[in-house]
Amino acid sequence: VRHTETEATLRVSKLESALALAGTVLENEKQKGGRLKAEDPMFLVSVQEVLNAGASNLKTVKDKLANEEEFKGIITAVCAAGSEGCSKVLSLFVEDREIESRVSAARKGSPEAIAALKDKVLQVDLVLNEMCQLIKVCNKFNQFIAQLAPGVSGLSEDLANSIHALSGQYLILEEFYLSACIEKASVMTGVNPETHISTRIEDVFWVVQRCSQRAYSTCSLLAALP
Repeated sequence: VRHTETEATLRVSKLESALALAGTVLENEKQKGGRLKAEDPMFLVSVQEVLNAGASNLKTVKDKLANEEEFKGIITAVCAAGSEGCSKVLSLFVEDREIESRVSAARKGSPEAIAALKDKVLQVDLVLNEMCQLIKVCNKFNQFIAQLAPGVSGLSEDLANSIHALSGQYLILEEFYLSACIEKASVMTGVNPETHISTRIEDVFWVVQRCSQRAYSTCSLLAALP
């Protein structure tokens, strides 16, 4: 048991080190001159590092512990530290990617704001990919913890609320992206020479399929069901 307790202590220590590293890298990037590039995976990598550091070999720890309550105490501590780290990264992500202003423009902004957002559809697409992956990683981690220790939540209440809010923001932006792309596709007049089908139909089908698959992959009912 002592050996297992040592492993658990090292696990939390490793998680805290990953959190510190992620926070330092993100802060350094912000001090260099503002925002990360849209294609930079720093936020996703940071969350993955934090959660993987906590989840690594937890099943082995459980197998070595006969006392279930003791294991729940260990895994609760690991999840609490991981949730704190993820909350910080998600907060930086929402700020850096201007999620709230994008959502505001998509939902009830002025015609000028919506037009400006439509001019940046590619950037919105990249941000949606990031949001999807962040939501997915956190939900997958929560599912893993639920299987490993029934009754224990892998996400703190604050992080769960943040993920829920991010899922709602994702939904608004995804709907905007879908409608903006369909609007662009609707003016196409070409015909596919191989299928003799209007490219308008093919483009709309591709966009709907892309958005549906992305929403489903979040592992979030809030994001996927609408």
